[in-house]
Amino acid sequence: RNPVTKQNHIIIEMIKGVSDSLMNGFCSPMRYYFDFTTLHIINEEGNKMEEFITSQQIFNLASNAKKVHTCFGKPQDIEWAIEKYTNKIFLNQTRIITTV
Repeated sequence: RNPVTKQNHIIIEMIKGVSDSLMNGFCSPMRYYFDFTTLHIINEEGNKMEEFITSQQIFNLASNAKKVHTCFGKPQDIEWAIEKYTNKIFLNQTRIITTV
């Protein structure tokens, strides 16, 4: 869920490297906004990162986010990573979004 607009969106934010620089506000992420029901991209913001992530991986992240939401029954903040050499996606942790 979009914590700002409260719309039923899946938002994927990404940066290259570890998440500390994103959480500390040192860099701006690339953002993808997906419709929760259809998983169609609604909007994109930021600098594209095609050299680090594929369109299929972005869609897979949105699909996994929807599955996690469904499993827990509430919107989730999911921390994820992609392994550099194998391109495997890992969901590191998830927690309920308490601001919605």
